Amino acid sequence: MALKNILSVVVINLLIPFLIVFGLEVFLQLFWKNPYLNTPLEISARLHAKNMNISVVTDGFYLHEEPISFRTLEDRSIYSGKIEQDKRFLALGGSTTESSLVPEGQRWPDLLNPPAANYGVSGNYLVDSYYNLIYLHNNLDSPPTAVTIMHAVNDLEFFVNRGSQGFDIQNWSHPLENPLAIFDNTDRQFIPGVRVSDSSVMSLITYLRNNTGARRIIEPYVAQRRSRDAMSSLDNETFQQLKNQLVSEFLPQRFAVLEKIYETAESLGIKLVMLTQPHAFIEDYTPPIQDLRVTPVWQGSKLTLDQTSVLIDLINIQTKMSAQARGIMVIDLANCLATHEVGPLLFDSVHYSLKGSRVVAECINGDVLGLNL
Repeated sequence: MALKNILSVVVINLLIPFLIVFGLEVFLQLFWKNPYLNTPLEISARLHAKNMNISVVTDGFYLHEEPISFRTLEDRSIYSGKIEQDKRFLALGGSTTESSLVPEGQRWPDLLNPPAANYGVSGNYLVDSYYNLIYLHNNLDSPPTAVTIMHAVNDLEFFVNRGSQGFDIQNWSHPLENPLAIFDNTDRQFIPGVRVSDSSVMSLITYLRNNTGARRIIEPYVAQRRSRDAMSSLDNETFQQLKNQLVSEFLPQRFAVLEKIYETAESLGIKLVMLTQPHAFIEDYTPPIQDLRVTPVWQGSKLTLDQTSVLIDLINIQTKMSAQARGIMVIDLANCLATHEVGPLLFDSVHYSLKGSRVVAECINGDVLGLNL
């Protein structure tokens, strides 16, 4: 009898917390808008959630005393410090266009003359910019007349991780499921198979914890670097096979996407400014604080700096040559930044510090002044 009573107490003590958490989970799913979830847009467009408001610090990346605000507007653009902004000139790309760790008003699209509305999104590929171009043309109050597009490193990551198949406009799907993952690391699993963002309770705890002050987001970068340091480097013979596959399989797929972008922009009356992507996959590099550079991983081995540079350069060359063949403006941003000491400009492999953002804008401004918007 005593054992039965003890078991009953144990079951009740376990059941009550479970029911409370379960009830809270149901309540939050019904009445709380989880900021870590995002409703996919039509036609596979991949843009930021509306009205985001985040504060982060650059601690560990580069020296900047004040916390950095990262906010988005109702039209999904990144806030530049000015509510009223001309949306006729847009900037599309991935995280190096987004520039989330650069202060508001100092991100390179903000510094262009004229300024460009920033629609960069971390993780975006070239195909995403095709769909974003169409979506923004159809949904902004004033359709854009000029757009910058910069992609290379994310496209390379796609190829190394997924091969050539699927990098095309047909049947493309790349929804932004978790718009705050870069800041909160909420795609991590707190129990096997379940991410923080999958649970409203865990999401609320994370949200409350991270919104009591500026967020420090250096840890995932350091962890990724440590993981790479523990890997062996890819041998030259295997690299040559990878390079040949990039040239023979992936670049033709990517070229078809570029051509589709060029054709679409022409049909919509949009002037394109194609940008090559700078990088720090070089030996002569002194980091602002710590070396956070990582290279792609192929078949369990990391690419060397030189190997990664070769592949990125091939993608940049394709962007440059394809645009020139069409008579489309192209700015060799990679070459421009290579004339500077790269360390103070890039706090990791590709992302800009405040100084780097300013130099990027300087490199672009001399050419875009000729645009008639």
